[in-house]
Amino acid sequence: MISGDSFHLSPNSHVLNVCSPSGYNTGGQAVKNLMQVITKRITMQGVIVVHLDHKYHEEFYATIPKKLKNGEIRYTEEVTEGLDKVGEVILRVQKGDNKAKAVVKVADE
Repeated sequence: MISGDSFHLSPNSHVLNVCSPSGYNTGGQAVKNLMQVITKRITMQGVIVVHLDHKYHEEFYATIPKKLKNGEIRYTEEVTEGLDKVGEVILRVQKGDNKAKAVVKVADE
C-alpha cells in the first residue's frame, strides 16, 4: 500500500490505481511515502476501466459470467435493506469502510 505506515513494494514495482472512493470527499489523499516511490523506481499509473472496454468487452462477457456461475470466481456483498439507508451506504463506500460490494435492497422483487 503506497500510503500505509509500512511500505511493502519491491524496487521497480508497478502500481495500478483504478479508483479511490475513500478520498472522494476529501479531494483525495496525498501519497505519504513518495520518496520511497522515487528511490525504489516504482511506476504508478491510473486506469479508467471504460477506456479499456473496446479492447476487452467480448472476452470479458465470454469468460467472466461462466466463471461466476461455476464458482471459479467468488465475490461478497454487503446488502443493506431500505432506500432510506442509501446515504449511509454511500458514506461507508466513500470512507472506505465497506469490505465487499455495497448493495442497497429496495424491494423483494
